[in-house]
Amino acid sequence: MIGSLLYLTATRLDIQFAVCLCAHYQASPRTSHRQAVKHIFRYLKFTPELGLWYPSEAEYIAAASCCSQLLWMKATLSDFGLRFGKILLLVDSTSAISVAKNPVLHSRTKHIDA
Repeated sequence: MIGSLLYLTATRLDIQFAVCLCAHYQASPRTSHRQAVKHIFRYLKFTPELGLWYPSEAEYIAAASCCSQLLWMKATLSDFGLRFGKILLLVDSTSAISVAKNPVLHSRTKHIDA
């Protein structure tokens, strides 16, 4: 089930964080993890596909995806005793940076599910 959901995260960025969190516990799953995966499948069943993105939105989504991956890697490495402070994320899209930094612009991007 996790493998199928990981495949979907390439096109469904709205489930990426939850799927990566479930994949983290794949080695020793519990009943609660199975329930979480079933909840994700139910969410997918009743949620329409994401629409087309403009280039700035795609760059913002890519930055958000990279951020969630960095947080996952940071948590995974902390399990091995490696601790990190702040991690620098470089983004070269000025529009994506302005959307991320300016809360006023968030009202224009309510349709982005990142």
